[in-house]
Amino acid sequence: PCRMSQMPFQFRSGLKDYVKEKYGQEMRAKVRDFERQRIKLAKVELDIGFLLTCKREQLIPKFTRPRLSAHVHPRIQRKISRTLLLSEIRRKYNQKHRLIRIIISQSHHLRKHVSDLLHTIINHTLTKTIRGKKKKWLQKHGKKLENLRKQQHAVNCNFNRSNIYDKIIHNFSAHQLTDEEKHALSFSLDQHIPSPLNHYEIETAFETFYKD
Repeated sequence: PCRMSQMPFQFRSGLKDYVKEKYGQEMRAKVRDFERQRIKLAKVELDIGFLLTCKREQLIPKFTRPRLSAHVHPRIQRKISRTLLLSEIRRKYNQKHRLIRIIISQSHHLRKHVSDLLHTIINHTLTKTIRGKKKKWLQKHGKKLENLRKQQHAVNCNFNRSNIYDKIIHNFSAHQLTDEEKHALSFSLDQHIPSPLNHYEIETAFETFYKD
């Protein structure tokens, strides 16, 4: 069998214009809609891959971040975000299955009303178009994932630091301390966050303090 690029099949203008010329405007519109649905399906499949990566790596996409009070505990915020993420994954899967049914129906209709050669060329042309679009979408998703990983790393560091503060600082007032206030309080003599220390420097500093 010969390659599509070697087929003796020439169009005076574009593919859809050829379809219009040979089969009429209605068939051209059906080919255009078939193209749109195929592109939508490819995009949805990549979106699902992106969302599943977020789920696996516990990343929080921007659309899943609820606008809540700053006093809401981070764990509650993460639980809400995860619920929204899972809901979006289910919605995307439903959209994918619906598009597959539409595309199968459209493909059968085109096969009945155009030649086998033209039907093959339409699919081949769409595959090349979608391949180019997928490359751009993957690059965009890759950048998003990279940014989300950086943001998640910063959130995890802040969350771990806040947990340390809560273990060593006991707030008996009605005022809710911010992380900055907890950080400042942690440096008092009896409330110090354990960290890698140079014991020689500490002993020297205390000796110097008592001598003075």
